[in-house]
Amino acid sequence: MAGSFQSRQEALACLRQRIRQVETMESGQLACTDGADKSLSLGAPEVDEALRGGMSEQGLYELDADYTSGASLRGFGLALLTRILRKQAENGQRDEAILWVMTHRHFREFGGLYAPGLMRLGLPVHRIVHVLVRKDQQVLWALEEGLRARAFSAVIGEADDVGFRETQRLQLAGQNGRTPCFLMRTGPSAGASAASARWRIEPQQSLPARYDTRRPGQPVWQVGLEKIRRGRPGRWKLGWDNETDRFHMAAAMAHRQSHASPAKTASGQIVPFADKVRRPARRM
Repeated sequence: MAGSFQSRQEALACLRQRIRQVETMESGQLACTDGADKSLSLGAPEVDEALRGGMSEQGLYELDADYTSGASLRGFGLALLTRILRKQAENGQRDEAILWVMTHRHFREFGGLYAPGLMRLGLPVHRIVHVLVRKDQQVLWALEEGLRARAFSAVIGEADDVGFRETQRLQLAGQNGRTPCFLMRTGPSAGASAASARWRIEPQQSLPARYDTRRPGQPVWQVGLEKIRRGRPGRWKLGWDNETDRFHMAAAMAHRQSHASPAKTASGQIVPFADKVRRPARRM
């Protein structure tokens, strides 16, 4: 009985310490979590340096954008999710389901998840649990329960009415459950938050396609790291490489494409990718 009482007191002391750390925001890591906090490299050295090696694979991350940029915000979130899942697969980690929760309002305004597009990104559509609810508070409740369950590879939510206390609960649940949580919000910049980081996303013109400059190529975002517990804020123009599942500096991606090897036309003529291929005149 004495040993049981002592272990209970130790557990309570550890819990109080975690709550104090989250409330005072003194540290980006909780001292009593099980296992090491792994970092996720995004692929762009400049961003990874600002993140001191990469993003944590657990805890809360806020992704914000203007109301008119909701679709671009979701695209950036999907790219982050793809990056995390690839890293988990490389490390032989779990391949549980992915929880995605949004309100009916977000569904009406920005649409649902498009399965062919998700498959093109390499996301496992069969593992995504898509939940529609009526209110933002229901989104937050579902996210917290999903984090506490430790049954998901990642949880994503779309909600706008989120207070500081709600972010505290999600941050603590994500770190205890060792699961990443992305909270997407549209509108003006949010106030105080207990999240590990806050990203501000702005859409940019996509890069030209490598083999057909008339159609859109790799997506590009203006990304602002407005708040970071462990690292330094910054702004970058990032592009997403769908072949390697990595972020790159958009300028570097454009430079590589402009210096890519030339292509052959059907007639055997060699032309650069950026040039418009003219078809030979048809003889009458």
